[in-house]
Amino acid sequence: MAQGTGALVLIGTGPKVESVVAGGFHLTDTPFTAQRLAELAKMDGGIVVDEAAGTIVAANVHFMPDPRIDTDETGTRFRTAERLAKQTGAEVLAVSEEG
Repeated sequence: MAQGTGALVLIGTGPKVESVVAGGFHLTDTPFTAQRLAELAKMDGGIVVDEAAGTIVAANVHFMPDPRIDTDETGTRFRTAERLAKQTGAEVLAVSEEG
């Protein structure tokens, strides 16, 4: 089975973001670059980037938005992204490629 690539990236920090993030690992002073994002996206978990998109804050995290938030999306990644955006007010990028 070929594995597709994709990512779930939340752009923001603060208490609302922290309330939906579990596990993974937190990074300190890790500048955002396209190469770093691509490497971190190879893991199953989500990625958190600060509001200025200058620093990667956390990687390989499990996002846990409120499942009661309505969404019209069909895929798991996109349903999670929409709920995260609604719950936190942050920008969320969901990228999927089927392989």
